[in-house]
This record gives sequence, C-alpha cells and structure tokens, in this order.
Amino acid sequence: MNIFRKLTVKPWLEPGLDEQLPNEDGAAAVEILSARIGLRMFLAVLTVFFSLFVVAYFMRMKLPDWQALSEPSLLWFNTATLAAASVLMQLANNAARSGKSGSVRGWLTFSGLVTILFLTGQLIAWQQLIGAGYYFSLFRANAINPGRIYNPGTVFLYHLNCPAQ
Repeated sequence: MNIFRKLTVKPWLEPGLDEQLPNEDGAAAVEILSARIGLRMFLAVLTVFFSLFVVAYFMRMKLPDWQALSEPSLLWFNTATLAAASVLMQLANNAARSGKSGSVRGWLTFSGLVTILFLTGQLIAWQQLIGAGYYFSLFRANAINPGRIYNPGTVFLYHLNCPAQ
C-alpha cells in the first residue's frame, strides 16, 4: 500500500468495520483494531499534554512575580465572532452533506467574512495591548537577547518555567 494512501485512511469513519470478521489469518481485524487503538492513544496524549499546560499555567499564576495582563474588552467580541464563524462553517458542512451547493457557497462566504472580522479584531486588540505597554521588549525572555523578536509560544513557555531572578 502506498504510504500516502495509508496515512489518509480514516478507519473510524468507515461503516461496518466493527462487525467485520477477521480473515483466515486475522490480518484485517488486527489492522483495524490497531488503527483505532492508535487514534485513541493519540487523543489521550493530546489531552494529557493540554491538561499539563493548564496545570502549569495555574501553578505559574501563584508565584509572587506573576503580573496579570489587562485584557482588552474587544477580546470578548472576538471570542463570539470566532464561535459564530465555527457555527457558520458547520452550517456550510450540513448544506454540503444535503447537496445544496448554493447554500454552501453562501455559508462559506459569510463564514469567511466573519473570520476576517475576527482577524481584524485580533489585530486591533494586539495594537491596544501594544498601546498599553505590553510588547515583547518588556518580557524577561528578551533580556537574554534584546531586540530579538521571540515566538509568543516560546515566551509563554519561558514565563511558565522560569521564576523571577
């Protein structure tokens, strides 16, 4: 089997695989079972990884040098916009499954516009944070190499793991 074809197989979407009896050598049932177990293990690892980030965040908040970020109120609007874009994408998916191509195009267009609104809101919120004095040069991570722009994820991990000196 071609490696790309093997990577794109989605055994959890194929109907009737649970009832499939194994071949004489049992190979088909073992391959399906291992794919499902692999998917479940992958999801379990992702869940644990995300949970550890949340725990690390809450632990880091308790340290004395923690400074809370004043969030722009625009972020609540952006959250609602992102949720609306997600709902619109689901409506487009439902229309596609029912074969309504005109509706699909409309829902996707509307979802794209709402997504652009979300991105614009994020840009404005980021500019508000910069205006309030929150930018990378104030972070301790930049004390290592001033002037260098760090990946926000790297700065986040640095602040979680490195106490104030």
